[in-house]
Amino acid sequence: MTSESVNIDYKSQHQLDYGADFIPVSDPKEKCEITIINKVGNTTQQAYNEADYICGVIKDAICNKRLVYDKETGSQRPIKYSDIAVLMRSPSSLTDIYEQAFSNNGVPCYVDGGNDLYETSEVSQIIEILKLIDNSKSDISLASTLRSPMFMFDENELLKIKLAGKESFHESFYGICSGKYPVQPELAKKCKCFMKQLNLWRKCSGFISVEQLIRRIYTDTNIYSCTLSMHDGMMRKANLDLLLEKAEEFERSSYTGLFNFVTYVQKMKKTSDNISEAKSVSEKMDVVRIMSIHKSKGLEFPVVFLSNSAKPYHGLSTSTGGLIISQNAGIGLR
Repeated sequence: MTSESVNIDYKSQHQLDYGADFIPVSDPKEKCEITIINKVGNTTQQAYNEADYICGVIKDAICNKRLVYDKETGSQRPIKYSDIAVLMRSPSSLTDIYEQAFSNNGVPCYVDGGNDLYETSEVSQIIEILKLIDNSKSDISLASTLRSPMFMFDENELLKIKLAGKESFHESFYGICSGKYPVQPELAKKCKCFMKQLNLWRKCSGFISVEQLIRRIYTDTNIYSCTLSMHDGMMRKANLDLLLEKAEEFERSSYTGLFNFVTYVQKMKKTSDNISEAKSVSEKMDVVRIMSIHKSKGLEFPVVFLSNSAKPYHGLSTSTGGLIISQNAGIGLR
């Protein structure tokens, strides 16, 4: 690369030098190879197909006990999951897709810098309950809480609640609880039971900490048992435990109270300083590592997959309208 071609003058001192000492490769199968996967479906499906293919190669290598060089022993040994890394330029947008593909294929993986804690379904359900306790007039928080696995209101019941009165959703719901709007006895009883529980939480919120309130919600809803029965139950439980830790840390700051905590969470969701979700596996375990190319610097993996290589560079994608700007050549159109 030169300043004439890319506006950057790379010299000998800038080049990347590999630091690992590997034995010379004689088997053609051990050399670098390029795999082209036909584009089928939308972008999400294409990413899943690529991840699914990578899982197939990994499973084949593990089952056939492919040999890799162990730099600590100076000899070859059968491959392990921890010998493998999947690198991408920007994995954040593909994290969910790759984790799902690896999970479906039974290949354990660890993603450096996973999803936002507050965006996970189990934690977001608790946050919506907290928002509802803080603001009883929030239609979105009320509807999402009723629809959650903790209270099991279905779509038809939510529709009946909305149609019971010609007002907002929360006004119709509270009207049913007070007997203002008649509905089926089963639905009315269900609404009143939820209202009784909500009022208890609201009373508690005035004299206990946010962390204690969240623990109370966990106990009253039996959410641990609910999440453990789901896919990736241990990870979901770990996310709930992490939320408790964050609430406890918040209470030790200068800001306290339910309103301030809800405001803090909403601000965190809008900024780039997100808190990564908990993981049921750690990076020290025998798992495949999925990370960005940048984070892989200084690490040495015997087997590396460079995925999502078909993604166009910034400035060359169709989303930019094919506009390319050069400091010397000016503006160019595709």
